[in-house]
Amino acid sequence: MDVLKDYQIASVPGELALDADTAATIAARLQYPVVLKVVSPQWLHKSDLGGVRLNIRNNDELRIAFEELLSLFRRQTPSGELQGILVQKQVSGVEILMGIKRDPQLGPVVVVGMGGIYTEVFRDVARGLAPLDASDARQMLRSLRIYPILSGTRGQKGADLEALTRNLVGLSQLALDCPQISELDLNPVMADHTGCWCVDARMVLE
Repeated sequence: MDVLKDYQIASVPGELALDADTAATIAARLQYPVVLKVVSPQWLHKSDLGGVRLNIRNNDELRIAFEELLSLFRRQTPSGELQGILVQKQVSGVEILMGIKRDPQLGPVVVVGMGGIYTEVFRDVARGLAPLDASDARQMLRSLRIYPILSGTRGQKGADLEALTRNLVGLSQLALDCPQISELDLNPVMADHTGCWCVDARMVLE
């Protein structure tokens, strides 16, 4: 999602492929391990539908996974629009949810919390009204139950809190600059001690 770059929100490198040969070329350029994801307007929650393959380590695994995803999509959504299979560099870290919601009364709201498949289970989320400054963003992060993991615990390196802070401030400015965005979900954003990267994004325009 190119608009994120304008607000200094980094995304995991990746490219769309329409066939396995192209996917293998992309994977070689990105370097293994990689992730494959179905890209379709009918599959917005692709993980729930089985449309993601992780930790693909070589060409043989990639070709098998590519064909599995194509077959799965055609079987489950025979009349759906398949835009391609996204090949992404696999990254690790803490899974974070970030996003924008537009409240009819309050205006743009920036959201941050535990990301990944357990977002709806734990509901560890903080919200702040745009505009946010760095102090506001840090306070939102500190309010999360997951914050001890983000800040580092039991000898483990935490996440890059300044990078997460910049992302939240960037989302706040994006929400103010683009009122046509009614909803934006970045889930997950992978964060480690070296930075953070958006892995998947979903935008709804008014």
